[in-house]
Amino acid sequence: MFKLKGYWHKIAIVNLTDNIIRKIKVKDEIFKKYLGGVGLATWLFYNEIKDNPNIDPFAPENPLILATGPYQGTPIPGSGRGVFVSKSPLTGIWGESNIGGDLAFNLKTCGLDAIIIKGKAKKPCLIYVSEGNIEILDAEDYWGLKTSEAEEEIRKDYGRKISVACIGPAGERLVRFACIKSGHGRCGLGAVMGSKMLKAIVIERGSLKVEVYNYDDLVSYSRELARKMYEKTKDLLRKYGTLGGIEYFYNLGYSLVEYWKKHDWNEVKGLSGDEFLKIIVKPVACINCPIACHKHTRYKNEFSFDCYGPEYETAAMIGWLNKIGNAKAVAYIHHLCNEYGIDGITTGALIGLTIRLYEEKLISKNDLVGLEPKWGDPEFAINLIEIILERKGFGKILAGGVNEVKKKFGNKVNKILVECKGLDVPAHDPRYSLAQLLSYVTSNRGACHMRGFVSFYYSMNITIPEWGLDKVYDRYDVEKAPLITVKFQNYATILNSLVQCAFTVLGGFGLKDAKSLLYYVTGYDFSFKELEKIAERIYALQRLINMKFGLSRKDDYIPEYIAVTYPKINGKSIRELFSKLLEEYYALRGWDLKGKPTLKTLRKLEVEA
Repeated sequence: MFKLKGYWHKIAIVNLTDNIIRKIKVKDEIFKKYLGGVGLATWLFYNEIKDNPNIDPFAPENPLILATGPYQGTPIPGSGRGVFVSKSPLTGIWGESNIGGDLAFNLKTCGLDAIIIKGKAKKPCLIYVSEGNIEILDAEDYWGLKTSEAEEEIRKDYGRKISVACIGPAGERLVRFACIKSGHGRCGLGAVMGSKMLKAIVIERGSLKVEVYNYDDLVSYSRELARKMYEKTKDLLRKYGTLGGIEYFYNLGYSLVEYWKKHDWNEVKGLSGDEFLKIIVKPVACINCPIACHKHTRYKNEFSFDCYGPEYETAAMIGWLNKIGNAKAVAYIHHLCNEYGIDGITTGALIGLTIRLYEEKLISKNDLVGLEPKWGDPEFAINLIEIILERKGFGKILAGGVNEVKKKFGNKVNKILVECKGLDVPAHDPRYSLAQLLSYVTSNRGACHMRGFVSFYYSMNITIPEWGLDKVYDRYDVEKAPLITVKFQNYATILNSLVQCAFTVLGGFGLKDAKSLLYYVTGYDFSFKELEKIAERIYALQRLINMKFGLSRKDDYIPEYIAVTYPKINGKSIRELFSKLLEEYYALRGWDLKGKPTLKTLRKLEVEA
């Protein structure tokens, strides 16, 4: 019987409570059904929590999973990715975070497809993975350090040929939007690490090479694809990263100013790609990436930093949303987010939300320990981050994210908040297209622009002809919006299961390339129809996970402020159109009117739940 290449079929389970490490084998059929990456992690996570759905995100039993896909450990351009999943302490539902660098690549060279981390250590620890070995080691000397400090000390102690995924003070203090610093991250999974007393995951570069089906064709195809990606992106993503996006999306009509209130803002020019270019030292690439969208930035003056980033999302949410039109100030605030280990998107949103709450007289200077909220004031933003970390005054509420804000103020805050399922809406305006709005509303992890990247579809004419979406429809096409949403959520699910960087799509990478490369790696020729079915299976299982956590149709809502300010479509308000849009989306996915996958759908998708 043929066995898929490209996998080790091995997963490590690390129990920090008992200091026990064991390895298990995963059957070939699981990889055929879920591919790897987020698909594999979804299946593993479901089986870990299905009998304990009321698990607290900070409970030792809440699993944290790091997973790779079939692309890792190969020369495929853009494959320097992996995924972390857990129950999110920020949203209380499915939590997922995509990572870059070389962490997942290194894990594959050590002979593993994934790691499941459970339990809680008695004192600060780190997990050290090397070829054929995993150790739980003391990390007390690193506890309390900022992320760059911790990483530097770990590299001094363990050598340079390692990859480090660590948390900062925010994760240690259980700030619910703390991230794991191996790139960026949402959903608060850094706080899950902190709750386990786990400071870092350190993975050594191994010498093991996973067997692939057709190495020569894989290398040849990868080289040609890398050349194409480089040529298509060198003048934009390689030069500016995603930082050329703020003026571009401003000119498209996005209205982020003053926490989603306004459009017009002359100082947007202060956040142009050329302004950021003044502080960019050089491009930085994940392993096997010809695009190099990350940026090493440096500045020494009133705002001093030497770091990586920001990117479009953090720059827009910190700067544009809050009227901070100074690229250097925005980069510095992003630097603080990295150092403390907090999600820059949520941080930017909470800064703006705080100013709006102050304007509405729901909070006072006294609540903010003397801080006076002002639009365009980087010092306020910097000081607010500090009181969040210290949980001083209103900072204690903000450390819990928007769900804690909702608990405190109830319905009074709904007219201000811009979030879905407890995750702040990122810097792609849901009022720009119906599919963008619907994607946020139905996303399994809450408002997310990368779990259904319809912004690429409308702004850059990215289509999916292999799945029947071969042209760009009107942004407010009521009939097509649910279909567009489903197709792009499925596309993102496939990429996150391979695991392949979505930005390679901007370099000409398409579903046809994904299919061909998957064949060269695994030896199995997945059809386009099979790939779509895999995506549907993964998405349905994530939905079932969320329903076990208590989610229902009522949680697929439009933020009230967005609904009020949404443009009318054919004379109708978005509220009048929404039920039809949502139910058509459910129908396309094979879900009932309550938003639950039907038994018929689960049987068709071969989901055992």
